[in-house]
Amino acid sequence: LQCTITITKDTNVSALFSVPTYNINTTTPDGHGTVTCTPNPVPDSKDSVCTITPAPGYEADTVQLDGSDVAGQVSNGTYTIPGVTAEHALSITFKKSLGTACGDQTECKSGFCADGVCCNSTCDGQCNACDVAESVGTCSPVVGATVRGSSVPSSSSA
Repeated sequence: LQCTITITKDTNVSALFSVPTYNINTTTPDGHGTVTCTPNPVPDSKDSVCTITPAPGYEADTVQLDGSDVAGQVSNGTYTIPGVTAEHALSITFKKSLGTACGDQTECKSGFCADGVCCNSTCDGQCNACDVAESVGTCSPVVGATVRGSSVPSSSSA
């Protein structure tokens, strides 16, 4: 900012300059997490660092700045809006993480809901499950005793 004053005699001059600031409007349309940008409002040409905090069992799915996908620029749960010179809209949606209970694939970040949990794949192969203890959320072979036929041996009495 610049101000030019021509002085022709003794004069008291004062000036007050203020740096423009811009708001970062944040939304999480489906809930399941929060986003906080600092500073907000942002002084002209400064960066704003936005912290993305999913609710337990969720993770960020889409991250959009002014309608453009910026999810690839998120690192360790933060997204930086560089050199802010205008107001911005930041929108984050969240979906369920692997191993979290689900009713269908649209709830899961992975896009797969198998055996009632968000899974890393469709997990529809024989002897595979996504709810195996110690690996819930990962399609894994089911291990255990082999059962042949449809009947279970009965015990005989003497």
